[in-house]
Amino acid sequence: MDWLPSKKHALIVNTWNDFPEENAYDVDAFPAQALQAYYVLKDKGYNDDDICLIVYHANDSFVDFNGDDVNDLTNATIDTEDNLVTKEVLKSAMENLTHNVGQYDEVTVYLAGHGLDISDNLSALSFEKGGYVTQNEFAEWLDKLYCKRILILLDFCYSGTFGSFLEKPGRSIVCAAEDNKIAWNYWDWGETLNETNKATFGPAGSAFFHPFWKKFGEGATLRESFEHGWMECYRWGLIDPDSKTVTHSQNPQISTIERDMFENLVFSFPGGSSWFLIALTTVMFAEVVIAATAAGTLRARLVIHLYLIFDNTF
Repeated sequence: MDWLPSKKHALIVNTWNDFPEENAYDVDAFPAQALQAYYVLKDKGYNDDDICLIVYHANDSFVDFNGDDVNDLTNATIDTEDNLVTKEVLKSAMENLTHNVGQYDEVTVYLAGHGLDISDNLSALSFEKGGYVTQNEFAEWLDKLYCKRILILLDFCYSGTFGSFLEKPGRSIVCAAEDNKIAWNYWDWGETLNETNKATFGPAGSAFFHPFWKKFGEGATLRESFEHGWMECYRWGLIDPDSKTVTHSQNPQISTIERDMFENLVFSFPGGSSWFLIALTTVMFAEVVIAATAAGTLRARLVIHLYLIFDNTF
């Protein structure tokens, strides 16, 4: 069904501001990552009307994700920012996608911030303004989104646990860390990097997703971007010894589940799965009625035949 008209939509959210120093100038780990993702998708042809950008950058009016001394907030079309960035806003944004995305559209969801390890099998994305959304809650919101393909990018600690709960046909999921592992960000490296590393990592961002987005923006495939981000994440530990044990163990994850033949049939049915079930139920009901009618006609013919035999015999 690639010939059918489709659109690309994106939801980009960072739920925390600078890390680790809230009031430090140009320490832009999380806001920088959201803006990097935004500009990459813009370069790929996404329109602002189809991108929902939610950025928490309170106490920081200058965010630079690539080290060119340009405020990347300036030209970004931000839908929600700062103190308005809450769990309720994320839920509302997901609901808006549900209403606006067509069956044959594609959706990218990128979430960045701090993750919580609630239990062995339960993690959550937290908000600086308070509260968090668990993988179960987000899965419920996501299941209402019916479209051709969904790319889910999770940039927070324990995102592997979160992401594994979202796996379904038609979805690709990339997580900054596996299962119960933490993920790493870097910031304000300045003079400590040589020119090659400055070009690779920039001044701030995710040790995995910063190089991932850079490679993705250069036209690499999802798998190629993942493998590049994975290797650069590992290499960051060689550049910064303090983070070595973290970046070498966070082990980013990727998962893609394609629809099988039957699932593609259901998806491609006009109106999607709901209308497919209605049509299937209608056909089955009609077959039962036809079968019952045919059986009734057969019984009537048998009675008449037996009557004629009986009448002729006596």
